[in-house]
Amino acid sequence: MLKLQWVNTLIFAAFFVTLIYAENAAASLYSCEDFENNDEIEEILKSYKNTSFLNFSYFKAGTSVEGKTIHGLTVMPAKSIDFDFLPKIRVIGAIHGNECLSASMVLTIIDAISGGVNSSDEFLEVSSKAVFVFVPLVNPDGHDDIPAQRYNKNGVDLNRNFSFAWSASGTINGNDPFSEPESKAIRDLSVDNNFVLGLSYHTNANYVNSPWNYIPFYPLDEELIAEIGNTYAAQTDYNVTFGWDWYQISGDVNDWSLGTNGTFDWTIELPSDVNLDFDIYKDGVAAFFLKAIPAVKGKVTDEETGYPLNAIITVEPEGTPVYTDGETGVYNRILINGSYDISAWADGYKPVTMKNITASSDNIMRLDFKLKRSIKYTGKYRGALKVSELVLDRDITNSYFASYGYDNTTQYQDALGPVDGKYYSIGFGGEITLVMGKEIVDIEGDDFAVVSGTNSKDPAVVFVSQSIDGPFYEINYGTGDIYCDISKTPLESVKYIKIIDDGQTTFGEKDGGYDLDGIKPLTDNENDTETSVYDTEPDTETASLKPDSPFATVIGGCSFTEDKKKKSILTLLF
Repeated sequence: MLKLQWVNTLIFAAFFVTLIYAENAAASLYSCEDFENNDEIEEILKSYKNTSFLNFSYFKAGTSVEGKTIHGLTVMPAKSIDFDFLPKIRVIGAIHGNECLSASMVLTIIDAISGGVNSSDEFLEVSSKAVFVFVPLVNPDGHDDIPAQRYNKNGVDLNRNFSFAWSASGTINGNDPFSEPESKAIRDLSVDNNFVLGLSYHTNANYVNSPWNYIPFYPLDEELIAEIGNTYAAQTDYNVTFGWDWYQISGDVNDWSLGTNGTFDWTIELPSDVNLDFDIYKDGVAAFFLKAIPAVKGKVTDEETGYPLNAIITVEPEGTPVYTDGETGVYNRILINGSYDISAWADGYKPVTMKNITASSDNIMRLDFKLKRSIKYTGKYRGALKVSELVLDRDITNSYFASYGYDNTTQYQDALGPVDGKYYSIGFGGEITLVMGKEIVDIEGDDFAVVSGTNSKDPAVVFVSQSIDGPFYEINYGTGDIYCDISKTPLESVKYIKIIDDGQTTFGEKDGGYDLDGIKPLTDNENDTETSVYDTEPDTETASLKPDSPFATVIGGCSFTEDKKKKSILTLLF
């Protein structure tokens, strides 16, 4: 049963609220002259000096369209025996330039974390247990302009320009995902860090807003998200809402953070454009941050070399994939109290599952994985690690949903990892870009296959690149399993693979568009050992371990189990 007190709204009412909110949000304040401007924010952030308890590091997150610096500050404990294991929290403000108070809210939180006049025992506690990354003003051009502007100088709503569930409909979304330097700055900052939790501040309403905003389904980790949101709202008069219920948008920070990086990110709408009474919010903010302290943390390494691995961590009952830090192999997984099966997989390694792990907020468990790389079956255990881009042919607003319906119940997570018979339908005219954990190297003949979970008759076009920003080269077109030869492009290896549905189905139909099971490299790039696309027989070696202490190390092959259960679909709200 859903524990969160969602704001359940009838379709026509939600649409009406959306129109009113959008109008008010676009109006906001005429000018931010009474608030800190971008230069003053720079001075404030640079004024923080290291103490015996905290270290402060000013950084430039990027630049705006007009060339203004987007300023940031990292705050971390000065002393920690497990620095690599500290969870990271991202807090941003004023992505809409005319929402002036949201930047001031982030500055006030920095003061509280650093032990200033707005601090409390709870803020001091969390400042010793986490790393904070603050970007108070994401849209300096819009903020400092007179009149202040919601959009950036290119006329783009930056909170519609992120690459997960981005829609081409509407000029305010930008010409492409991450077409704008400001949104790209937040992307690059997030790719370089492994954020566990995030807050994105806006004005003005009384909502704590969670994903999904773009689709009428609850996300995985529904109960965890409920608990996190209620933790913030319980200290205020806020309502906690599932984004779709009140304000349907696509290409925003919340959905992108969860969908591409496994970061639990929330939009907090301040109820005023003018008055910041921090005493109203401070207990909720501190309690929210304390939720970033993981129930389970650990490191994923190569069993033979000890090198850290860029890996996916998954949990059952159903949970959103989270990721290790690519440099350290460290992960942090927030969980509500309960028993879980926790799995680790890295591209080219046998997955390992630990069963019946007890998660408790009173006892952080250290759970390390040592994965075994199988030379013989490298192709079998290879697959995409992440989604970097998910494009919709159009926005799915409540008005459209009410008139035409939306029945694509497949999940993007099923396109990740080794080919396993589960699939994601990318939809009419949809796109998905997958990131390989290891590059696929060009050798003689076909190098990889885009595998359909259903021998899909819907045609798709495949593009490849070495970089997240391209250029992308078309490599093949077809239906069903699409075989690709990298030598047909100028590249010697590929890391990003984009699949675009050819648009020969009906938008929103049940599981419409090309059905994507995953990416199957056809060779072991180190040994040129060919493997079959359908060499996917389950490894029958299984074991169930339950550590007796808060520390456990899982050795590849000793506790491997393959989940044969089909994930249940998300429940339709309306």
